[in-house]
Order: sequence, then C-alpha cells, then structure tokens
Amino acid sequence: MARSGSLDEVRIVMGNSSYDMDSCVGSLVLAYFYTVKMGKLFLPVLNCSKADFHNKIHIAMHLLEDCKLPEDHLFFMDEFRSMGLEKNLKEVVLFDHNILDPSQTSLSQKVTRIVDHHKEENLYGDTVSERTNRLVGSASTLVVLKVLEERGWFEEEMAGDGEFVGLAYLLAAPITLDTSYFNESLKNTRWTSEDTTAHQFLTKYASVQKPFFDRLIDAMTDQKRTLALGLHPILSMDHKVW
Repeated sequence: MARSGSLDEVRIVMGNSSYDMDSCVGSLVLAYFYTVKMGKLFLPVLNCSKADFHNKIHIAMHLLEDCKLPEDHLFFMDEFRSMGLEKNLKEVVLFDHNILDPSQTSLSQKVTRIVDHHKEENLYGDTVSERTNRLVGSASTLVVLKVLEERGWFEEEMAGDGEFVGLAYLLAAPITLDTSYFNESLKNTRWTSEDTTAHQFLTKYASVQKPFFDRLIDAMTDQKRTLALGLHPILSMDHKVW
C-alpha cells in the first residue's frame, strides 16, 4: 500500500539515521504496537537507503535470515522520500532518538511521539503528545514494556504459537546486544533492571539466551563477509550518530 503511494494519511515510526539494531528492530515493533492500539496504520521506516541496509551484516542476518522477514516488506527512508509520501504525512514517531537528523528537519512539525533512551532535549513541544524517555540500555526495552503495560491488546498474539514468538525473537536482538548480554560490570551504566525485565519476558516465548547473543556477535565480527562489502560500505557501517 505504501509503495503504491495510495495512503491518504501517512503515519511513520522511524529510528535514528545510524540504523543500528535497536533503531531498526524497535521501529518495526513500535509501529506494530501503535497500529494495533490506535487502529490506524503506522508505517515503520528504516532510516537508511535500501542499498545501505545490507552493510549492517548482523542486522540483515537477523531480520532476513533468522526472523524470515521478506525484504520487500521492509520500507526504507529513500523509498519514503522518492514516493512523495511526505505530502500526506500526519504523524512522525521518533524512536531511539529525540532530535531529527539535519537532513530531516522538514518533518519537525509532524513529530507527535518520542520513544527514546538518550539525553532528552525537550524539542517539538508544540506537537508532541507522548514522550517516553528513560535511560535504559536498549530503546527496544521500552517497546517491550509498552507491550507489557498494554498487554490486553495483544492477548490473542501472546496465546498463539507463532506470531508473538517471532516478535520476541526479533526484539531480543537489540536488548542482548545493547547490554552485552547483561554484563555485570556494565550494570546501571549501560543497562538497568528494566532491560532485565524486558528480556525475561521475551524468554517466555523464544530461546534468546547466550547462544542467541553469541550468534549475533559472530555475525558482527565476521571478517570474510565484512571485507566482501568493500571499503565504502565498511566505513559507512561504522558510522554512528546516536
């Protein structure tokens, strides 16, 4: 529907322009959360070009190989721009950042919600109706906690055998990575008890313990696959703003 440009009202959830695991995964699930809760379609927009997405080997592996998400079901920022969807834009949800990238300031008057774990800059006060910002290890933890708080909306998915298992597996990646799988030396500096609560909830539905984390780390450090990308993709994949 989005690719056809047929949406009369466009609502998007977008992570930050570094498009790390937290931003990519969390924006996908947060868009699903708001769509279910609000009864209106929220589109997750991965904040990178479709071509650059594959530079983050571990993210592409997790989403496409492990979680079996069809790539044509993912929607990227260059597609959003090229299709002219901004003219029908009603809402922008910022996830894993609370300041728009300088190249995206045209969206500022549409920012209605912020879900983040970085230092709060208190911008967009005239338009923001919901602001969730806590210094947890992973912004995706805040998505899990939102689902827990509003679990009545998701009882059918939680009771089933498939859909919520997939969501749990998807969400566990950023939480385990951002906490270095709950490295005790980083407790209360890089992660908090809220991250533990979120992860423990996910383990009820999916096998996302240490071997799961190790597989992600192996993909991040796979030199053969990284070198095959070439110089420019390697340099861009190490770029991080947030």
